[in-house]
Amino acid sequence: MPKLILFRHAKAAPALRDQSDFDRPLTDRGRRDAERMGAMITSRPIDLALVSAAVRTRETFEIATAAIEPAPRAEIDRELYLCGARKLIRRLTAVPPEAKHLLVVGHNPDMHEVALWLAGTDLGKEAEALRNKFPTAAMAVFSLDAASWKDLDPGRAALLHYATPADFED
Repeated sequence: MPKLILFRHAKAAPALRDQSDFDRPLTDRGRRDAERMGAMITSRPIDLALVSAAVRTRETFEIATAAIEPAPRAEIDRELYLCGARKLIRRLTAVPPEAKHLLVVGHNPDMHEVALWLAGTDLGKEAEALRNKFPTAAMAVFSLDAASWKDLDPGRAALLHYATPADFED
């Protein structure tokens, strides 16, 4: 049964003068949150990571997966930068079937919209929390009742876990 982790990038610094949104790095808090959320990732196998090419998403991925040996195979993809939920879903349905555990590191509103789509009518407590917000460094983990990513559909997805950095604060 394939597993999907949707992971929004951690807190990024505001753009400096003459700096593009694409080039915004993480803040100190963002680095701490990425590391904190990495504990959820390191406890799960990852066959493939799809990572937006933006600086903040690459940094989030690198920090969150630093403890994984060997490092998961990653595709850094500029097309995932603020691509929209529809395009992201199309990209997910093109993932090769041998990748059974997929991590996606991207941006809002894309991450939240896809997570909401997959959660569908789930009435659980975590689904309700997910519906309310998908802040920086939020993560939603889904199990898919499908043999292939091309069959990705809300009716075949179950939300296993939803967490934010606030869940791990001391």
